[in-house]
Amino acid sequence: MSGTNLLDEAPDRREYFRIDDAVHFQYRVVADADRAARERCIAQGLECDFTVMSSLAAIGQQSAACLRRIEASNPDVAEYLAMLEKKIDVLGRAFIAHDADLASYRAAPVNISAGGVAMHTSESFDSGAVLELHMLLLPGLHGLICHAQVVSSEAIEDDGGDYAYLTRLNFTYLRDNDRDTLIRHILRKQGEMLRQRRCREEA
Repeated sequence: MSGTNLLDEAPDRREYFRIDDAVHFQYRVVADADRAARERCIAQGLECDFTVMSSLAAIGQQSAACLRRIEASNPDVAEYLAMLEKKIDVLGRAFIAHDADLASYRAAPVNISAGGVAMHTSESFDSGAVLELHMLLLPGLHGLICHAQVVSSEAIEDDGGDYAYLTRLNFTYLRDNDRDTLIRHILRKQGEMLRQRRCREEA
């Protein structure tokens, strides 16, 4: 599965929508010597346990047009295939939900776009350092693994929590399908926010 070096697309970052969200994540610094090997591992989907729902979502997007054509000619078959897809989705969610490693993932507020993320971290990072991020998007349980370069890491007013720094990062390596999944997630969240705003205004 192909990936994209997003540093090459830096001028387009301003075009990405940003949202405030809550994401479960882990992170670690990636040494320069290990980066290429880790990117190959991510590209080949070798972290398949964590990214199973993202992979299923990508397959679903690829098959959507085919399913619409089947629906036009044979609605019963299309309905059956849609039910199978829902069953697979349920199994994927159960698989992720019972992953013992997820207990170590922390849920925290982030500001995120398809180009990067700002998040609270427990430690400060040097500008230019590259982190490997494991992010779990809710409620779809879509796991994304990417590399991101630190833009800044600043101390914030400590409220007694575990996260004393605000770290801003630009994604430098993200699989194309994962970026599409992230964009769809952001658009869905934006739609929910707009609907909630309209409901408040109409109330």
